[in-house]
Amino acid sequence: MSGIDPAARERTRRAIYRTGQPVRFGRLSGAAPNVTITPTGGASVTARVFDYSPDGTSPSEAGYPATQLGGITQGERRLLVMADDLSLAGFPVPVQKGDQITLVDWTTSADLETLSVTRVDAAKRAIAGAIELSATGVA
Repeated sequence: MSGIDPAARERTRRAIYRTGQPVRFGRLSGAAPNVTITPTGGASVTARVFDYSPDGTSPSEAGYPATQLGGITQGERRLLVMADDLSLAGFPVPVQKGDQITLVDWTTSADLETLSVTRVDAAKRAIAGAIELSATGVA
């Protein structure tokens, strides 16, 4: 991971640890009923989870007025996670579309919500060694 600014990496890591929550990453492979998750049991890390707010720059859906804010998917989240945390936890980086993320409760360690990665932007925060991604709730 060349090109990473050590000071930016540590600032980002501290911010994620201070304001983040536990999550578990997993990559699903195979076909039902023989689906496996890599790594076994998932890779537990801390990530900063943001709720999306409407994006006024994206186009609104057909049939809505031009003043309607751009569309977002209900339950969509933006996450920020350190790439080396994922690697150390045994997750096969890079993160890919379709990877699964489970939000975990701090106090009870219970699973709160399962998300599926819809977009990965590894370049946006690469200088700090972080990966920004979008994920949507799995029904």
